Amino acid sequence: MKNCTMKELRISKKKSRTETAQHVKISLSYLDMIEAGTRQPSDTIKRRFAEFYNCSPLQIFLSCETTQSCIKSNV
Repeated sequence: MKNCTMKELRISKKKSRTETAQHVKISLSYLDMIEAGTRQPSDTIKRRFAEFYNCSPLQIFLSCETTQSCIKSNV
């Protein structure tokens, strides 16, 4: 997996915000915060993302090091 944002990963997997939030069992607003980089999900929620995206949590959360907030501030 290339470095990407959580939003880019969701889009590349052709998943909607609603579909993702429902499967991961979080609210749309919490999903938005995770995608924006303002919230870090728990290990349980990371595992749910991995199950939904059919990969390991490490593949997601090590490759998605860049968040929207990092992109905005050029960190």
